[in-house]
Amino acid sequence: MTISPCFPAISSFQLITRTETDIREFFKTITPRVHHDRLVYCIAGMLFAHTSPGPFGGTKSNPGYVNFDGKSVASLLRFIVSAAYLSYWGLKGREGLESVVHCVNRVVMLHSITTAVLEVDNKYLTDELLLNGMKRSGHIEWYGGGAKIVPWLQFHPENQSAVYFSP
Repeated sequence: MTISPCFPAISSFQLITRTETDIREFFKTITPRVHHDRLVYCIAGMLFAHTSPGPFGGTKSNPGYVNFDGKSVASLLRFIVSAAYLSYWGLKGREGLESVVHCVNRVVMLHSITTAVLEVDNKYLTDELLLNGMKRSGHIEWYGGGAKIVPWLQFHPENQSAVYFSP
């Protein structure tokens, strides 16, 4: 019997698949009223910019996210996770992984803040991130025709709850 502080070795495919599953489960647990596709598009809206770290960013004329050519939200999440890991394994630094973690946490935070004042601002911010993610992933047109958010991807605020103290 061997005792090791490290996890048993798993293949890169298993690690990527497990990470995708963990992200989806995290979304379902933390924000149960929000469709997880909305959250994935919001993450893409944050990550898919030329100012983002590699493998997503780059020059304005050739950012890393243009390598994505999938047609589904599942393929978008797979691209985000696998690109971050491949960049890390290629010894290009942890910035891609850290950026994905930061974006996942930020998107969940934006959707779970229950303050009435912030809720309206968060709705517009998350709608903007959603549309940017859809555009930059190639799932809607960039120009013309005014993009509409389908009902299951619309903003649904969480139930508000608070603790009140009385003297």
